[in-house]
Amino acid sequence: MPIGKFNGPSLEPDMTPPELGKKQSPDELNEFQRSRRNLLGYAGKSTLAFSAVAVSGGLATIAEAAQVIGLFEKDPTNKQLLTYWLKHRKLVESLLPTFKENIAFLESIYGRNSMPILTRAVVDMDRFNQLISATSGITDQVLLENRISLPVFKNSLKEMTLYWDKDNLKQTARRAYQENREHAQFQGFNQLPGLNNEIVEQSFKFFNSHWLRGNVRNFEYFNREERESGFQVAANAQGGGLDGVFANSERERVSFFKGFNGSDAELLSALRSSLSHELGHQHDWENSNTLTIPERIQLLTEMTRRLNAEDRVHFVSVENIVPQIQNLTSEQIKYRQAREYWANIVREFDLRPKELKKDHQNDYNLVKGWRELILSRYR
Repeated sequence: MPIGKFNGPSLEPDMTPPELGKKQSPDELNEFQRSRRNLLGYAGKSTLAFSAVAVSGGLATIAEAAQVIGLFEKDPTNKQLLTYWLKHRKLVESLLPTFKENIAFLESIYGRNSMPILTRAVVDMDRFNQLISATSGITDQVLLENRISLPVFKNSLKEMTLYWDKDNLKQTARRAYQENREHAQFQGFNQLPGLNNEIVEQSFKFFNSHWLRGNVRNFEYFNREERESGFQVAANAQGGGLDGVFANSERERVSFFKGFNGSDAELLSALRSSLSHELGHQHDWENSNTLTIPERIQLLTEMTRRLNAEDRVHFVSVENIVPQIQNLTSEQIKYRQAREYWANIVREFDLRPKELKKDHQNDYNLVKGWRELILSRYR
């Protein structure tokens, strides 16, 4: 599995959300394990190896991404790069202390190599520290007059600033949203009794348009069972991760699989419930196409603290299913639980916001705050 991607099914505990915080009996858990749910998947496979894909964005050169957003008219000179660095240095310096603290905290929970976003964050922090050190004590005029040659700018600065500058990400996010609106495809839903592609597309207007289409191009149903380790999969999300931020978004999709039953209304409700969970994954710290690197790390930090809080929501998938995934380290299990917890509370925020706010105010505030930030980047 490529670094930085989420191509596996989600661990969605129910087609229709259970009561918040409800404890499951052994019989209920057994029934849950036999049911048609989104189980297993990504779980950190191959994340111990860090590749250039996670850093370069999968493009031939990072300069191509810079040109896509008009950051530079052509391959920048040292002077252009230095000017850009001087513009953002104070911002970077102000962010690094908290950034460093968050990285240290996350490493203590998950280990350094258990996820691509943390590995990338460490690389960026080290390189920014090098840049700050290299330019410390040198006047801006000397730098701008090109009296000093710093190869590290050529090799690193473009790559890093693209993902640290929210203005760059705004441009790409808005372009992705417009392209997804124009070219979105709904396919295969006519295979569900009583439904068709148009009915499902209309039903999905339940979601905020930017949240729905900002990071998803295609929605499709496959009339076949999808299974992972004995569990039946209802849907999965495919995102580009960091390497998809400045690339074409056609591959970013949500797929649904055989196993949805009930009346027309029940089918649509189940599809929306699954989709809500998957959209949570599309807008998390791994797959988001709007969040800067520090913001991604901040979201994961806040999510991790919620996961360890006594007053959090309890979900079967987080408590019982994720720990059953084979061939994972304890750190990878914890990380997978964080991703599933985020997707689950996003779903609760979508489908039962009043209950979530009443019973779990902190989780409600967490989703609300980050959702508003993410949506602002598309507008």
